[in-house]
Amino acid sequence: MIKKMLINASNPEECRVAVVVDGVLDELDIHVRTYEATLGNIYKGVVSRVEPSLQAVFVDYGAKRNGFLSINDVHPSYFPESFESGRRRPRIQEVFKKDDHVIVQVNKEERQSKGASLTTNISLAGRYLVLMPGTDLYGVSRKIEDEKERKDLKEILKQLKPPENIGFIIRTAGMGRSKTELARDLNYLLKLWKSIENKVAQAPAPSLLHKEHDIVIRSIREHFSPDIKEILVDDKDVYKKAKDFFHEVMPKYENLVKLCQEKRPLFNKYQLEEQIEQVYSRKIKLKSGGYILIEPTEALVTVDVNSGSATRERDIEETAFRVNMEAAPEIARQLRLRDLGGIIVIDFIDMSQKKHKQDVEKSIRAELKRDRAKTKVLRISALGLLELSRQRLKSSLGTGEYLECPLCDGRGKVRSPETSALSVFRRIKSVLVKGDLHEVRVTAPARVAEYLLNNMRSHLVELENAYGARISVLVRQAIPDKEILVEAVKDEPPSLSQEQPSQPQSESGLLAKQADIEVLLPDAASPDAPTASGVKTAARRRSRKKPAQPRRSSSGAAEETQEITEASDAGEQITALPDAGESPQPPETHEVEVTTVAETQPSGEPDAPQEVAPAEAPAAESDSNTSADRSDYDPHGGSMQATDADSSDQPTSGQSGEGKRTSTRLKNFLPSDYIPVT
Repeated sequence: MIKKMLINASNPEECRVAVVVDGVLDELDIHVRTYEATLGNIYKGVVSRVEPSLQAVFVDYGAKRNGFLSINDVHPSYFPESFESGRRRPRIQEVFKKDDHVIVQVNKEERQSKGASLTTNISLAGRYLVLMPGTDLYGVSRKIEDEKERKDLKEILKQLKPPENIGFIIRTAGMGRSKTELARDLNYLLKLWKSIENKVAQAPAPSLLHKEHDIVIRSIREHFSPDIKEILVDDKDVYKKAKDFFHEVMPKYENLVKLCQEKRPLFNKYQLEEQIEQVYSRKIKLKSGGYILIEPTEALVTVDVNSGSATRERDIEETAFRVNMEAAPEIARQLRLRDLGGIIVIDFIDMSQKKHKQDVEKSIRAELKRDRAKTKVLRISALGLLELSRQRLKSSLGTGEYLECPLCDGRGKVRSPETSALSVFRRIKSVLVKGDLHEVRVTAPARVAEYLLNNMRSHLVELENAYGARISVLVRQAIPDKEILVEAVKDEPPSLSQEQPSQPQSESGLLAKQADIEVLLPDAASPDAPTASGVKTAARRRSRKKPAQPRRSSSGAAEETQEITEASDAGEQITALPDAGESPQPPETHEVEVTTVAETQPSGEPDAPQEVAPAEAPAAESDSNTSADRSDYDPHGGSMQATDADSSDQPTSGQSGEGKRTSTRLKNFLPSDYIPVT
């Protein structure tokens, strides 16, 4: 077995420490500079609130959120003088008052909505010993089960003669260590505690008294073992720091630290990048074809074992047993790598034989013995669930690397466009019921707006006719559903001809992408469904844009014009598609007002914003073709609006003058001196 420790610190923003056994990732620590770890830090704090109902106090120790200190984590030295040893603990209000100073240590970092958990039982961890001020107790770790070894270590502790009121525990790493090695670690911890005591009297409250070692020293202290063949470091400063620590605490192994400055990245050389990415994944594949799903939640961690494509065994019982036996050690390894703590529930594949269940339990218990964290494993229940608890030693992997998704609020899923559109429709109706409104304005993401306009247009028209108010839709890209706005507008807005267009904004001297939004009208309105003024039922038509032809305006500035050709397409839904040559930045906000306007502009003439009073459709007309035209708009503030308007019944190319064609058009308002980027 070849075991190595690799320290990747070449990137100043990140430091990673990995222990590799025969090329397989066995331990992993990652620290991102932007994330400040507080676990193990010692602070001088101030009691900000006493909460008798919780039998706890909230302590201001300098963080954004106050820490939580339970009466069970209060050292007896803080108890009143009248308190007799051996009696039941006093009540929290008898121990602390508001604004009292207290020395606390973080034993659980704050996470999600919970503040940090604090304790006044201070402990300082060394390589072989743990120092505990305020007690005369000393002992040996429970994980050292050999009775002879325990007895020998206790004898060595007596010979070391620790100071009064200072307790010690020999860690698992202290097994087989000589008196000299333990004495060196003892002196190191005593110096550290002395420096903390000297700061207490002078330091203000709140303030930091002691910061836990950085990831490099902490990882060496926790993960180093004599069977490690070498320690490779890819940064000179970190190499020197590791050398100094070994020289002071473990000089026997100082020569194992080596500087590695090859062109090839250290973790790539040992093929660790893919293994690290797997640690971040929720799905872990097994060699047999099965897989594991790990889902951390605020209450507990759920682990699900599935057979997948593992079907080589003769029956389902053998398949379940084989996959479960393969999954058990891998689950224990993943819990250790990710440092997942608290309550963990594992849903193994159902097995009927009692012996199979016992073998799976033994397998996961054996692997968990290698874990430094304290664990408690229960039996597999009748439902095939195995429950265990695991001590959280540090922040779980991903705490500093991942943020909660703003679109789904961390759920991993977003509402479907249909559900969001129905919710918006109900909100529109509740606003209209209040009455005395001129307009209801909706701000929604494109997927919701498209569903409203394409699939629920007839319902929107019904609401407009029933309440006499206009419904406008503004498209804003990439906003979560909780930020969808439905606003009531009581005042009459300025007419279209008087409204001034917004000036286009640019970023870094370049105009952002122009996009097209098309609105689809229904194939045909039902006999009972109301239709907007000037709109006639017809087969759907799609607008296709020809390349823009530049022309000169009277002012001499180049203007962009376009010709629209219409092709019958009754079976295809129209959606928004960007032009191929446009810049990739989406618009921030686009105002889309759904209405209809007659196509009366002569070919080659640019569309001009104007407002025309809606006219009733002639009763004798039989042609009722409708189409949806596309028009570019300014992505940085250029207002886009279309109003209900009919113009004179002028026939267009390819159509007789017996009836007029209407369409839903999105107008583009740009200043006269605007020159598009080509």
